[in-house]
Amino acid sequence: MTDGQQGVAAVERALSILSAWRYGENSLALRDIHKRTGFYKSTILRLLASLERHHCVVRHADGTWALGPMVAHWGTIYRRGLDVNDLVCPVLNQLIQVTGEDVEYWALDGNRCVFVCSASTKLGPKREMPARGERRSLEDCAAGPVLARSLRQGDRETLALRDGTGTSMASIAAPIYGAGDTLYGAITVIGPEPRVWPQVERLKALVDDAAKGLSSTLGVGLLAS
Repeated sequence: MTDGQQGVAAVERALSILSAWRYGENSLALRDIHKRTGFYKSTILRLLASLERHHCVVRHADGTWALGPMVAHWGTIYRRGLDVNDLVCPVLNQLIQVTGEDVEYWALDGNRCVFVCSASTKLGPKREMPARGERRSLEDCAAGPVLARSLRQGDRETLALRDGTGTSMASIAAPIYGAGDTLYGAITVIGPEPRVWPQVERLKALVDDAAKGLSSTLGVGLLAS
């Protein structure tokens, strides 16, 4: 093993130790970290010493360990620098290329939807697009049903809805989650029912993959209990 490979392995072990803490836990004993990482206790102690010097962990008087102030500092930087819109809008542009239908992102604000951005196809029929920042009830936006189910049941299912027949519209929506399993909003593909419904399973898979990719980027599951 080269020096470079050893350096990477040491960093990965240190990060594994920092990842041993779970939501709501204040401190861990050495045996807990050993059990969760599988590392030798001697290895853990050496890495904890380095992490302590850099304020990533602190040692309590009873010998247990807690995450340190540097972790909180990094969290603050992350939250202040996070712009979900910057992450979502490029995904919409990619999604329109593979679906050929209009794509929207609605953010969740309390019990209402807020229109953030969209990518519109040149295919007809044309429909009136919401204005950026427009607020609607969950009952009055295409992303509403999936957001309502997510709020009520914690349901992460991608929903496909059809509105009658003929030239009416159909929509496929999937929820976006982030760190701490926070529900951010939903992405929605919308198009004429006669064009969308015959390929609904393919479109559901594309929307589902896009939503899961965004949720992963936003850290879904990292802070869950």
